[in-house]
Amino acid sequence: MSGDPRLDFWDEEMPTGDFTSPGEIDQLILYIEGLKPRKVLDLGIGDGRVVLAFARAWPGVTVVGVEHHSSRVQHVLHAATAEGLENVELHHADARFWLMERIDVVFAHQITAVTLPQAYLPGQTLITTYPLHRFDKERFEVADELLGNAHTFWVYKF
Repeated sequence: MSGDPRLDFWDEEMPTGDFTSPGEIDQLILYIEGLKPRKVLDLGIGDGRVVLAFARAWPGVTVVGVEHHSSRVQHVLHAATAEGLENVELHHADARFWLMERIDVVFAHQITAVTLPQAYLPGQTLITTYPLHRFDKERFEVADELLGNAHTFWVYKF
């Protein structure tokens, strides 16, 4: 354990992939904070680092996580409970069927356009690593120099 909760949650037993690093999450938090969300949705929570970081950063914001792997939901629920995070709401569900009513910001890191819900409500913002060609978008670059990670995120405002 490093003493930094952003790093301690990296679980070697969880499936690994092109996950967002702590430095990148910090940059996302600053970007999303400017949108003044009341409710944020993370589609495909993976190991939970984004959901937990968002919940820590914004205690007054409801942070919703949707994941189709029940073991991941349980893992993240346990971590949120252990940290006393009361603003986390987790659902074991298929992201393709998740209704996004009353969600201000949707974060979908590794979810393709095929699995994203087809309807967005006016006023919602979608942030994803996949460019969706049918919508106007802006590019948002994040980098974690310490780990050498970098991602391009695409921001869609509906």
